[in-house]
Amino acid sequence: MRTSHLAFAAMIGLLVNAAHAQDTDPSAGFKLNPVVLDSNNKSGATVGLEYQFSGKKQLLDLTTNDSGSPVVDPDVAIGTIDLAYQGSGTVAASASRNPMNFLDAQLSLDGSYSGPRTGSMAGGILVKAEADQEFQQTQTLIGGHLTYAKFSVFGQNDFFAVDITYGRIDPGDDQNRKTALGTTELTAYYRWGGEVLYMYPTGWNFIETIELNYRIFYEPNAPTAIRAAHLETHQLGTIRIGLPANLFVAYSVGKLPFDVEDDHILALGFSYKLF
Repeated sequence: MRTSHLAFAAMIGLLVNAAHAQDTDPSAGFKLNPVVLDSNNKSGATVGLEYQFSGKKQLLDLTTNDSGSPVVDPDVAIGTIDLAYQGSGTVAASASRNPMNFLDAQLSLDGSYSGPRTGSMAGGILVKAEADQEFQQTQTLIGGHLTYAKFSVFGQNDFFAVDITYGRIDPGDDQNRKTALGTTELTAYYRWGGEVLYMYPTGWNFIETIELNYRIFYEPNAPTAIRAAHLETHQLGTIRIGLPANLFVAYSVGKLPFDVEDDHILALGFSYKLF
């Protein structure tokens, strides 16, 4: 097993241990989405399985309750120190036809604040793992992040969130980066990342939710060979339509880390929350 694969195994072990700890996040859980995937850059459609998980373990409660009551006042700001975990990915019957990453998971130690009207903010240090389905392309990130989220921003029960990360990337087995650099040694580099999410519940009969997602990854001061190969920036925009009976359709344009060219990806599936 290569060193980079050992790092991935350790990362997955930490996430599993966190998932089995006493969870203090009511939105935590594990979701599986059977899907049919098709993209312009692959040789054909394939069936697959999306997975998503998240949660956190509270390590320290910073909330002050002047009333002395054990019940937290909903109008009082809440502060905590948490061990948080989250991840997502897609595994397909045909790995060569899978346009998405198999693993995108992180574990973070966060300080968080939640106000009755200001929304929630969390930030801290994190370790993150990324890989394709065949583990031919792998990398890890160690750095920091800042996340802001709020319900009912533009309408009732809508949701908005933005996350910014910065850290040191160990490129591991990034084959496309190796090819672009040629004889130049594959070394660690720094990367900015950003993600914006907006979800709106429509209340309609045939379209229940509309979700917009935009992700960007940017390497400042990238080597000339990386810029020439257009690998210093990766962007992916997705619109996801939630349908009755937990069905959904999603359309994505762009590319993720490990991809060289922009792609157009269509996904049809069914969403099921295990716990």
